[in-house]
Amino acid sequence: MSKIQILSQILAAAQHARTLTAVANHLFVSQPYVTQVLQAAERQYHVTLIKRDTLPIQLTAAGSSLLKQLERLIADENTLTQQWRYLPTNIKDRLPLASIRPSLR
Repeated sequence: MSKIQILSQILAAAQHARTLTAVANHLFVSQPYVTQVLQAAERQYHVTLIKRDTLPIQLTAAGSSLLKQLERLIADENTLTQQWRYLPTNIKDRLPLASIRPSLR
C-alpha cells in the first residue's frame, strides 16, 4: 500500500472516529503509527490535518481538502493501472520515445 493510500485511509477513518485510537483500531494499526503518519504529512504540507484537541476529532479544512485530492490521485492511479493492464504485451515492451535533435550548423 502506498503512502498516499495510507494517509487517505487515515483521514477517511478520522471523519467518523472520536479519537486517533479509534482510527487506528479501525485500520488495524497502532495509534502511534497513525500519529506518525499524520505528523509527517503535516510537516510535509505545513498544515494541521486533524483537530486533536476536540472530541470527536475533526478534519481541518486542509485535512478535508487533502483527503479529496488524495482520493482523486488514487482514482487516477487505479485508472492508469487498469488501462496499462489491458495494453497488448508488445506495446508495453516497446514504448516509442520522441527526441528532438539539435540542428547541426
